Amino acid sequence: MSSMNPDDPHGALGGHEAEGTSGRSTLESLDIGWLTDTIEKRVIPELARACERYFPAPGETGPAPPPAPLPAEAFDSVLSAVLNYDSAQAIRIVDTLLEDRVPLQILYLKLFAPAAHRIGEMWESDRLDFLQVTQALAAIQLVLHHLGEAPTSEPLQYDSTRRILIARAPGEQHVFGVLTVSEFFRLGGWEVEGGVGQEADGALLDLVGSRWFALVGLSAATDGRIGPLTEVIPRIRAASKNRRLGIMVGGPVFLENPGLFEAVGADAMAGDADQAVSRAEDLLAAAFKQG
Repeated sequence: MSSMNPDDPHGALGGHEAEGTSGRSTLESLDIGWLTDTIEKRVIPELARACERYFPAPGETGPAPPPAPLPAEAFDSVLSAVLNYDSAQAIRIVDTLLEDRVPLQILYLKLFAPAAHRIGEMWESDRLDFLQVTQALAAIQLVLHHLGEAPTSEPLQYDSTRRILIARAPGEQHVFGVLTVSEFFRLGGWEVEGGVGQEADGALLDLVGSRWFALVGLSAATDGRIGPLTEVIPRIRAASKNRRLGIMVGGPVFLENPGLFEAVGADAMAGDADQAVSRAEDLLAAAFKQG
C-alpha cells in the first residue's frame, strides 16, 4: 500500500508503507497503537460521553427523546458498506435515516462509533489487514464528511464570533479524531474551518492573519509532535488577526499527559469532542470579559 496524502479524504487515514499481504508484522507496534489511540481512546470515548447531552437520565433536564429510533438493521448495513469500501452505499443508508427523522447525533453515536470499534476488533483478531482497515475507516470518514453537510431537524445557526480553525499539528497524520471534533463544533453552532486537510503550517499562518478566528484547535497524537507545536503556537499568535486568539490542543499525547498543553503554549486542553466545545465556550467567554 502506498503512502496516502492527508489532503485526500480517501487516503487521510493512511501514511505508512505496508509490506507483505497484511503488513501486520511490519506495522505491528505502530499500527496497533494507532488503532487503539484513534478508535478506542479517542473516537469511542468522545462520542460515548456525548450521549449525556442527547439522552439525559430520568428526571434531568435535557433535549427531548429523538423523533425516530435507529432501525435494528442499520448498523449491519452500514458496517457491510464500509467494509466493502462503498461509501456511496453508506451515504444512501444514512440519507434514508435522516429522511426518516433519525437525528444526526444518533448516527454518530449509534452507527459510526460502534462501526469504528468493530473494525478495530476485526484488525486485532486478524480478520482484516492494515490496508482493509485503512480503506474501511476512510469510507467512514467520507460518510462523516457528508453528514457534516447534511440538514438537521433544525437548521444550525452560526455566530460569527464562534469561528474556529481546526488543524493537525505539523507532520501529524492521525486525522479521524480531528474530523469528529470538527463535526461536534458544527453541531454546537460554531463556524468551522480547516479540519483533516489543514496542517499547522504556513498556509494556516496566512489564514489566521487574513480572517478573524476566536480559536485555533490543534491535534497531536504522539510525543514527536510536541516540539513542532511548541514552535508553531507562538507564530500563530503573532500572525493572528485576533489579538485575543484562544488556542486549544487535544489528541492522545495530551490525554496521556494533560499538563503538556501549558508546555506547548496553549490556553486549554480537551480530552474529547464534547469537552472541546465546552472548553471553547469558556475561552470565548473569558476573551469577551477581557474586552
